[in-house]
Amino acid sequence: MKLTDEELKWGRELLSGIDFLESLPKDEIDALAKSMGKSEYNPGQTIIFQGEFTNSLYLVHHGRVSVWVKAKEGGRKKVAEIGPRNYFGEMSLIGSTSARATLKAEESTVVYSIAGDDFYKIIQEDLNALQKVKDKIVERKKTLDEVSASGSK
Repeated sequence: MKLTDEELKWGRELLSGIDFLESLPKDEIDALAKSMGKSEYNPGQTIIFQGEFTNSLYLVHHGRVSVWVKAKEGGRKKVAEIGPRNYFGEMSLIGSTSARATLKAEESTVVYSIAGDDFYKIIQEDLNALQKVKDKIVERKKTLDEVSASGSK
């Protein structure tokens, strides 16, 4: 489905403000925006299951997404909420990896996504952006590990 001009504008604005993409030239930001797909989720609907293999960057347009991890003592623990103009899935951009958390729509939610293959085709020459993606992944992984560990105390 082709995105509207308004959706593309929103995508460009959001992408250019993401810390690990802010150094990209305008034409690469534009190409990333044009590669976005759109998905709509109902309240309670799962977007990604923990353990599922994913390879996309997700951008929340509107709505709220809750982040759940398996607790060591059993069950699930809500560890965060992601709202509009925020993103998730960046950990899957570096190699094929399983999701470290389950993400669910808390309310009617619209999410745009950029497939990992499209992402790398566009930014492959920008070593600075690639390093920033890797740094962000390490940071998020550490945070998830700390939250998971604190749930078992």
